[in-house]
Amino acid sequence: MDAVRERRGISVAELARRAGIDGKRLWYVLRGNRTMRADEFVRLCAVLDLEIYHFLTRTQAKELRANKIRSGEEWQLACDVRNTLKGDSCER
Repeated sequence: MDAVRERRGISVAELARRAGIDGKRLWYVLRGNRTMRADEFVRLCAVLDLEIYHFLTRTQAKELRANKIRSGEEWQLACDVRNTLKGDSCER
């Protein structure tokens, strides 16, 4: 994530501001000195326009898909995971 930030020429302070994260905390997180919380991860992905699935293993993506389908939430999420794993689309 830090490499993407650097390639895009965004400072840690600017990324923190856009994501609504304390700048010092983000600096520590990106350096591996603090654990990134899930909400921070999602916000950073949104700011950097990164797909969350990029960071998942195939097993994690399958588990996420199964959990979402079982709970009846977010049909599109399940389709996105399927597209990532199989390269095809799903229809409702």
